[in-house]
Amino acid sequence: PGAVTAWLRWVELIAGRIPCGQWNAKVFRDRLAAARRLTWQKDPATFLPTLRRHCAEAGVALVVARTPKGCPASGATRFLSPTKAMMALSFRFRSDDQFWFTFFHEAAHLLLHGPDALFLEDEADVTIEEEKEANAFAEAVLVPQEFSTDFLTLNLDKNSILRFAQRVGIAPGLIVGQLQHTNRVARDRFNWLKRRYSWDQINADKLIP
Repeated sequence: PGAVTAWLRWVELIAGRIPCGQWNAKVFRDRLAAARRLTWQKDPATFLPTLRRHCAEAGVALVVARTPKGCPASGATRFLSPTKAMMALSFRFRSDDQFWFTFFHEAAHLLLHGPDALFLEDEADVTIEEEKEANAFAEAVLVPQEFSTDFLTLNLDKNSILRFAQRVGIAPGLIVGQLQHTNRVARDRFNWLKRRYSWDQINADKLIP
């Protein structure tokens, strides 16, 4: 609990200093389409500033901060005020599929679940309805409904995954992540299609300067 509290306080302090427009759910939902296209960008130094700008335009302060030892959080959201929201991402596991799924999951909390709660993602089992809704929202952003049948019948080989990723419009690592999440492939298969990052690439806001 102490490590989690320290991380949350740190990201709130950072978020409070980020200039943003006023919270606008419609603008934020619209910006998710632009965020989705950023999954093709290979370098966090390229896509993170753009992602932060998209979020700020809708009143969301996006913070990427590495967690201290003992804090298992992948992400967190809360409203700092009626006009400003915070989304914190820890880049846990440092892979593109985990990062982007967490981003869209946290976006769902802001859009669907109101301004009065703190949502913190860790290793706990998903049991509450809001978590299930956020997962479903993220899954639908990554693989929209019109592609769901093709996803369920997708041939499980490299070329089929690459072609499907092109059709859907997201990076192939995210398709692999969804195949693993739905238990269509084992967790140790096709991981080489994911992008993995170093902390130097991520350049996250550090808990201890």
